[in-house]
Amino acid sequence: MKVLDFNPSEVASYYRSRFPALKQSGPEWRGPCPIHQGADDNFAVNPENGLAFCHSQCGRGWNILQLEQQISGRAWKECRDAVHALLGRPARGPAKLTEVAAYDYTDAKGEFLFQVVRYEPKTFRQRRRVVKMDGASAAVSWEYNIKGIARVLYRLPKVLAADQVLLVEGEKDVENLERLGFVATCNPGGACNHAGKWLKNYTETLEGKNVVLLPDNDTPGEKHAGIVVEALRHRVKELRRLTIPTGKDASDWIAAGATRATIEDAIAQAPIVGGNSGSAPPNGEGPPTGHPSTPPSLAGPALPQIQVNDRPFRSVCQNALSALTASNSPPHLFVRACRIAAIETTELGRPFIADLDETKLRNALAQTADYFELSARGVRKEVPPPIDVSRNIRTLNPALWGFPVLEGVVEAPTLRTDGTILATAGYDPASRLYLVPSPGLDNFEVPDTPTRDHIDVALESIRDILAEFPFVDQASYANAIGALVTSVCRHIISGPVPLALFDATTQGTGKTLLAELIALILTGRAAELVTPLTEAEELRKQLTSILIEAPSLVIIDNVTSTVDWGVLAKVITGEIHRDRILGKSQTVSVPIRCSWIATGNNLQLGGDMARRCFWVRMDAGVPDPFRRTGFKHERIKDYVLEHRRGLLLALLTIARAWFAAGQPRASTPPVGSFERWTEVVAGILEYAGVEGFLGNGEKLFTQSDTESSEWESFLDEVEETFQATPFTVSQLWERLNEKTYEEIIRQSVLSDRAEQLREALPADLTSWMEREGPFKQRLGLAFNQRRGRKYGPRGLRIERAPADTHRKVNRWKVVSDA
Repeated sequence: MKVLDFNPSEVASYYRSRFPALKQSGPEWRGPCPIHQGADDNFAVNPENGLAFCHSQCGRGWNILQLEQQISGRAWKECRDAVHALLGRPARGPAKLTEVAAYDYTDAKGEFLFQVVRYEPKTFRQRRRVVKMDGASAAVSWEYNIKGIARVLYRLPKVLAADQVLLVEGEKDVENLERLGFVATCNPGGACNHAGKWLKNYTETLEGKNVVLLPDNDTPGEKHAGIVVEALRHRVKELRRLTIPTGKDASDWIAAGATRATIEDAIAQAPIVGGNSGSAPPNGEGPPTGHPSTPPSLAGPALPQIQVNDRPFRSVCQNALSALTASNSPPHLFVRACRIAAIETTELGRPFIADLDETKLRNALAQTADYFELSARGVRKEVPPPIDVSRNIRTLNPALWGFPVLEGVVEAPTLRTDGTILATAGYDPASRLYLVPSPGLDNFEVPDTPTRDHIDVALESIRDILAEFPFVDQASYANAIGALVTSVCRHIISGPVPLALFDATTQGTGKTLLAELIALILTGRAAELVTPLTEAEELRKQLTSILIEAPSLVIIDNVTSTVDWGVLAKVITGEIHRDRILGKSQTVSVPIRCSWIATGNNLQLGGDMARRCFWVRMDAGVPDPFRRTGFKHERIKDYVLEHRRGLLLALLTIARAWFAAGQPRASTPPVGSFERWTEVVAGILEYAGVEGFLGNGEKLFTQSDTESSEWESFLDEVEETFQATPFTVSQLWERLNEKTYEEIIRQSVLSDRAEQLREALPADLTSWMEREGPFKQRLGLAFNQRRGRKYGPRGLRIERAPADTHRKVNRWKVVSDA
């Protein structure tokens, strides 16, 4: 195919008019083939010279006139005239081009490579010298094709020797700037319309220099500037972008009167958009002070350069890990649960801990080093961090990573285990916590040795927000303060903490509001309430997802079912939670460092939950508590948010006072599994003068343990039914469904014994009575879980009896101490 003398703008005009469906795809235009009327984008057009090719059914190419002839079926001359008319050219043919300038491109030694020629009407062509031999004589001619010739920057020898280079779009601009004493250059072909047109050797030529970019004041110039900035921002010493104040390009500016001094002043004031001089980050701004962020992009040669091919894999991995570790100051990468972790934030600003998967780790690697391959000819090719490298790093022993250990993230000043106050934003090695303080919590100071006056003022602040909650007794009031202290001082309690039950007689009493106020004090944001799930599997998944993010407080709101969740009981009394990650065949072990609150009306506890809870009971004494008015703080959430700093200071003051006094032991007996929690919270409250903490524990156990009374009654009926005779689950099922015939109504009805057994049946088994198989399975499981557990004053309990060797089934019996 012959390349016609249409310039790129004429090419664009023709194809935009004839084939508007073509779209940009990389360096080409793509669309369905107009010849064979295909449906796929197999028709490709070179926007520089207009050559088109069908990669599908046709399998051939055309220049513009050939394509016009193929489509229209007209004679060649008619097609030529039609195309010229469309492009505004004279009907007789293309205008005659007049050569007005030629620009020689040379290699680093000054040897001629190729020439760019400018014609009028304005167009450019590239050519090279060709020597043709004719016998003993030789002739030099031009060939308008530089395929195979190395493309370099204009005035390459001068550019290589200079410290500062002005980068423009055309050779005319270069020569005009040279007359003023500047070193300037451009790439052949003018403005880059795609990244591939800016070659890597252009970047390598300018590497380590001070570069000033002067793009033309037009749309192609803007696009060219973006491509060049992206290519050079990390490779040059300093990159400035200068907007030309007058005219379209540098030549127009100089023609309007710009002098060397004028241009130098403009360069000094031009913004820095890249480089490794340290004058400014590439985007002109950094992350907020003290706020978690991804690692900043380091500029240019300051980044380690890591070759990934033709080297031992272990060396590449070690270089990558060394670069990652070196960039981790201040820390933004951590070790948590034997995984690499970082602190991220939700769209609402809540910080949380997230594991670095392969994608995130590769991004971190890309921010801390440049990765490249070298070809056999020594040509450098930039590549992303190899995925095998990120996988290798993630599988290393965590001790080899060199990242600090992260226990949790907090949003307010808190206590360290030695009683000192953590108030400085960022990672704290002593507590292994990351503090992301809310606005207004800077310069936070707590008295080192609080006096009685300090304590009294602090308690008054706490009483002020609790005064109008209708606590039923002093113990509930003290336990509410205990919940506040627990949430603020959670990280100095080395073991687990119990579940705070915010319980009320009816809706609208204030139980959820109290939990929300604690969340506001702790985080400065509205509480994120968790919906209670009764299905064990779903609850397990929910709790695992929550604990991975390491929240400071978990609020399970509006509980309507009996609190008898084995998964919740496990995490409340545990220090490490191990579970499978949702959607993955991987397990994770995470520390449990949060405090717990559950809210509901007349909460009922089952199983072993009573000993894992402390009780805050409320009763407004009116039918519709939510209709009450006349409160001191009508908008108490706004009040707490406004006075959050003072409330945090008050809570930390009474905690610090206990530490300063030598952590005196409280008179409150330690609660099993929560000894350290009892020691800390009871000690702080008693030293501050708050009485009654945990004073309602026995009452909670008695009132909420409905399961014990249910099973006592049930076992009593079972004992009455079978006496001392062992029985099977099937035999018990038969007794539950035993019937007698009533002559009066002439039908069978349940016997009195069956009625009594059914009435005594525990609530968690009643719902299964309609299906024999599931009921027997549940009953057998319930017996297994309660073997040997005593109920009531007689010590009633279910025990295994010798198995029926003939039928090979388990047998049971009810025994007692009396």
